[in-house]
Amino acid sequence: MDLNWVKFNGFKRFEKATLNTSGKVIALVGANEAGKSSLLEALTFLNNDNPFSQDIHLTRNKEFNNEDIILEAAFLLNEEDRKAISYLYRSESVKWLYIKKPVSGKRQFEIKPLLPKDFSYRQQTIDDLTTAYYFYVKKINKYNNESNYTNQQKDIIQQSNNLIDQLKKSINKEQNNNLSSSLQELIKQFPNEIFSVLNTTYINDKEQITEYPDFLLNLKDNIDKLLKYENGKDPNQQAIEILKERIPEFLLFGEQERNLQSNFNLATLDKVKPNKALLNLLQMANLDIIKLSQIWNRRSRIKTEINKANKRITKIYEGKWSQSEVKPVLEVNNSSLRVSIENLEGDDFELNQRSDGLRQFIALINFLEMEHTEQLILLIDEAELPSPSGLSNE
Repeated sequence: MDLNWVKFNGFKRFEKATLNTSGKVIALVGANEAGKSSLLEALTFLNNDNPFSQDIHLTRNKEFNNEDIILEAAFLLNEEDRKAISYLYRSESVKWLYIKKPVSGKRQFEIKPLLPKDFSYRQQTIDDLTTAYYFYVKKINKYNNESNYTNQQKDIIQQSNNLIDQLKKSINKEQNNNLSSSLQELIKQFPNEIFSVLNTTYINDKEQITEYPDFLLNLKDNIDKLLKYENGKDPNQQAIEILKERIPEFLLFGEQERNLQSNFNLATLDKVKPNKALLNLLQMANLDIIKLSQIWNRRSRIKTEINKANKRITKIYEGKWSQSEVKPVLEVNNSSLRVSIENLEGDDFELNQRSDGLRQFIALINFLEMEHTEQLILLIDEAELPSPSGLSNE
């Protein structure tokens, strides 16, 4: 699904604003402190049900209640989304998934158009009851006229007519109401009552009705299907639960994630921690920074670990990111962990000698690899990225 627009209703300086996002790449251009980073931060709140902080996140000098909607977003469904809910009646009509997030944080979801109720179960029950009615009347009329009906026979005829009439009235295309519990109970009991009467009805004290056509034998099964559907989970809620899992995750690629360090002193790990960008690279390479800090002075051991890490990096970059034309390379010299860049010809360059854009591009690949998210919306905050062919990889 694709994000189409987001509305801000009191997030920081955005008291009322709409961001149209119907495109593959959206650029926010503005002066420093204009609120670009705040917009990106706001989008990450759509990932979860965390509440907003009145002091930190909401517009100043304005009172909010927990129910006040701060963020609204609209996602346009694609064919894969509709395929995921294709088992639901008329699911092909669903086009939008909307999210509203109030101050309290609990997201509210809605699909549009709403799914209509499948009335085929009610119609099948009407058909079954109508057929049962005519079968029953035909049987008792074989030996009796209407004036001689017993009270039991009259009750069955009246009850079947009432059930048919109420079910017909319940089929309203503009209403999705479930059948009332009282009506459901009457429908549930009807098969037992008609069989009971048929089994004890003797015509002229000579014949007992003991053989029934298939439609009458299937009446109870079809009624069970109707009641199961009526008491099942609302189809719109079913669709929402499936589509919620398909919402792209908003990933913020900020300063910590893009500022890839070229050197880190492993001997000082207890005092200085590596930043997020370096940790992403190490985790992608299956390296434990704590373990490295403990073995950096054991040359043979550290060399083996770094060689394995560089092979894993090469495998990832030559696979999914084969068009990037560069890859990061790790090296440990004494206690210094060094990150360099290697091109297709095998030339090695100091990371800090390359452009900010290239360094951030390498950090971005590492970041995406570590997030393990198939459906995502990438939010790049004030990053200067180059346009190598690798950016076009799936």
